[in-house]
Amino acid sequence: MVFGRRKKQPGPEAVITDDDGYHQGPIAFGLGCGVHLSIVNRVAWNKIGPYFEGPRRDRTSLDLMWGVRDTHGWERATASLFRANHIPKDAELALDLRNRHRYADPARWRLETERLLPTAVPEVSDRQESPDPIGRILRYEERFRADGLLAPGEVVTSVAAFDFARAVTMARWAVGAGYCTTAEAVPKVAEAGRLCRAVYGTWEAFSAGYALGRVLWFDGDKYGSWYQEVLTAHHRLTSDPRSPWVTLPWTPT
Repeated sequence: MVFGRRKKQPGPEAVITDDDGYHQGPIAFGLGCGVHLSIVNRVAWNKIGPYFEGPRRDRTSLDLMWGVRDTHGWERATASLFRANHIPKDAELALDLRNRHRYADPARWRLETERLLPTAVPEVSDRQESPDPIGRILRYEERFRADGLLAPGEVVTSVAAFDFARAVTMARWAVGAGYCTTAEAVPKVAEAGRLCRAVYGTWEAFSAGYALGRVLWFDGDKYGSWYQEVLTAHHRLTSDPRSPWVTLPWTPT
């Protein structure tokens, strides 16, 4: 199920901020967690309604990408995203093991991951070939460091950001589609932000988690447009003075 596919050709999209939108507080923070797809679709990051891409396209996007055709479908899909059900689960298991056991030896990390995968993530064991999540994670992290998406020596801790961020855009689409009101979407956006804060400690760590989830799902180790797009967004969001990642502190004050 594809979510967040490019609607336009890659380009130097800016961080668009609406003067009448949210600028501070938990709603703005939650919208900041969904800002990647705001850049992709060239819309203001800090608005929820009245639509995202336009009423017809919002309905079409929800239907084609998620099978969402009404309010109940939106609520069900959002709850699933909040549980991080649509991330690469083999990679998330591997990252969790590394976080808890601080594996320095990739061979030991791989051995323990492969031992637990068949029972922890049964759907992975049905694949014809090993997905080798350890190798893929290490290669992407190395490239992230080379391209400035990760600082030297840093690693990705979780890819849950990929689902939490998409829940924000789903809320914006649902308003545009007429499946909920702005007032009903607001707590979903705020909850997405809360979940992100519970897992990550900085905007940069959140961005790395989102980026890894996205490229593991879509890029296929090609470092193509799926990767280049998220890399460009990361650098813009961490440097543009209008970016919520610059104007909003990760830790609430």
